[in-house]
Amino acid sequence: MHTISNVLRDAAITLKQYGVSIPDLDSKILLAHYLDVSKEYLIINNDMKLSAEQLKEYSKLINRRGLGEPTSKIIQRREFYGREFIVNNYVLDPRPDSELIIDVVKENFSKDKDIKILDLGTGSGCLIITLLLEFENSLGLGLDISEMAIKVASINAGKYFNDDRLSFVVSNWLQSINISSFDVIISNPPYIPNNQISKLSPEVKNFDPLLALDGGYDGLTCYENIIKQLKETKLNSETLIIMELFSENKDKVIESFITYGFDKDKIEILKDYNNKDRLIFINQ
Repeated sequence: MHTISNVLRDAAITLKQYGVSIPDLDSKILLAHYLDVSKEYLIINNDMKLSAEQLKEYSKLINRRGLGEPTSKIIQRREFYGREFIVNNYVLDPRPDSELIIDVVKENFSKDKDIKILDLGTGSGCLIITLLLEFENSLGLGLDISEMAIKVASINAGKYFNDDRLSFVVSNWLQSINISSFDVIISNPPYIPNNQISKLSPEVKNFDPLLALDGGYDGLTCYENIIKQLKETKLNSETLIIMELFSENKDKVIESFITYGFDKDKIEILKDYNNKDRLIFINQ
């Protein structure tokens, strides 16, 4: 009998056999997505029968997940900081680790402060959108070299804003952008060294865009481009800079900032909630 309860049980078993880490949750999320209902609905109506056609289509989703496609990419949604964002193969999946950027900004500004925020490599827009929602008087600009990523970010922004507080521009980092008026510059740039991309999980290397992962042969290419452009433009001396980093490269990133004239005493490395080096923080 193809009841919701039985179907979920069988799907979880299948995903577990594939090696999926959270088979019970993924099976529920995918069925709720396919039926366009909530996970709570599945629990309340666990004896509801699925048709043969429904079972067939749901099985296709389970197989996609089992073969390595992330659940978020299948349903094209991902939660970040308690809010839902559209994602697809053109943008990096929002990571819980990146929520630390939001927390650091909140620690440095009062919520009623009217700050201007620049997001380099905005991707889905989850960082800058979240910050503008947390700081209701703020303004923001998101930059990305990918036109498709900018389209995704714009769709996400449209879900939460109906005003002109936030803009997106296709740009190769800071090219042609006046950054002197920004109070905060944030970025989660590509930082995976070329030779380590093949070692990433299938969910990442096969379904996140290479453009958002590849940091060059040593993982430093994007940092060096950003740092150089920061010094070539008129950076406000009070601007906070917060960038996510690859922990193994933290010393080299610090060295790059110092090489381009940043004060080493103003540079900090912040750890994430797993006690891993996660952010470089510069309070000039």
